[in-house]
Amino acid sequence: MSIRPMTAAAMLDLTPIVPAGLLEARDEALLEPIAAAFVRVRATMPGALPCGRGCSQCCVAFFDVTSLDVWRLREGLRRMPLELRLEVVARAREVVALAQTAVPEWGPPYDVRDIGAMAFASIGQRVSARCPALGPDGACQVYDHRPRICRLQGLSYVDPSGGAALPDFCAEVFGDEEYLAIPPQPLALFDQWEAEAGLRRDVSNHLPPALAGNYRTFVAGAICALADTLEPLPASGAPPLHPTLAPR
Repeated sequence: MSIRPMTAAAMLDLTPIVPAGLLEARDEALLEPIAAAFVRVRATMPGALPCGRGCSQCCVAFFDVTSLDVWRLREGLRRMPLELRLEVVARAREVVALAQTAVPEWGPPYDVRDIGAMAFASIGQRVSARCPALGPDGACQVYDHRPRICRLQGLSYVDPSGGAALPDFCAEVFGDEEYLAIPPQPLALFDQWEAEAGLRRDVSNHLPPALAGNYRTFVAGAICALADTLEPLPASGAPPLHPTLAPR
């Protein structure tokens, strides 16, 4: 498996390194409106929304995530007790092995662009697998550090300024009448995309060089690529990255 080399431009990058604490605060500000939408729906339509911790209906193995999500997952793995981390990594390696039956040459950081979006989508259609972050009970074991796309699932959204919307595939596939009746939630999508682009750029300096940059991968690929770059923590782990965010 090949690892993407750093470009000359990347090696000469003189962009100031943003402190990790500031990155975490910016990420919390990015994710908080999404968590607030779930709180709002639960308050106004009790019982209508099935999504939450422990629900894994949409947690398939092959969906793309950003390099910012790789940074989030790295923090989740870093804070995880070593024994649990090894279990997650083992499941991730099984999923990557399935993917490589279709694209044997694909390697870290498992950039979707290297094989093309259509080829990546075809893997998901041909290979049935669950996200390796799911534990035996179906609960997400990186829940506090899960990708942004995972946090968005379960509701549809519309930008209050108009011109942008995100549909909710969970309701379309799994929803009952009450779930389908939940209206789209206001979310400043354009602002979110702009803030996320800035964060993707700034977290690159906090990732191993081979995983830095702007790319799209998948959870199992990210976990495998990160696995050998982390130092274990004591069994008690560490506090979650965003302890103040309301649970979905």
